[in-house]
Amino acid sequence: MDVLSKILTKLIADSPSFKFHWKCDKIKRSHLCFADDLIMLCHGSLSSALVLKAALDEFSLLSGLLANQAKSNIFTSGLSSITNQQLINLFGYTVGSLPIRYLGIPIIFTELCLRDCSPFVDKVLSRLTSWLNRGLSYASRLQLIISVLSSL
Repeated sequence: MDVLSKILTKLIADSPSFKFHWKCDKIKRSHLCFADDLIMLCHGSLSSALVLKAALDEFSLLSGLLANQAKSNIFTSGLSSITNQQLINLFGYTVGSLPIRYLGIPIIFTELCLRDCSPFVDKVLSRLTSWLNRGLSYASRLQLIISVLSSL
């Protein structure tokens, strides 16, 4: 993902037609990576999307890796139906619906509140409660807590 990140950064810097997503313009954020997951963000224009697509294509040529079409989505908002269809055709991904969830937490552009995270918190608490009822030693409980938190 470091290589893809560098490719994206270079192509965006070299492309005057690229525009950042309006919520990411101030910090100049075009993508988020975690492990093997990637979220790419841009203004909803064909010229900006072409830069992201060029970066994906260059990365694929260098690494031999391709995005999984079945697991990839495109999210748009406030675009004309023509532009929307052009972007869908460009990437070949299915259209997703917002909000998306990543590791059980909704990815939203507003501040997260307890209501947004309650399913995740409930899941952690239920696992902790079940372990506490097993009669484990404190060291074993600590090890289980660390294990579960790292697996979520």
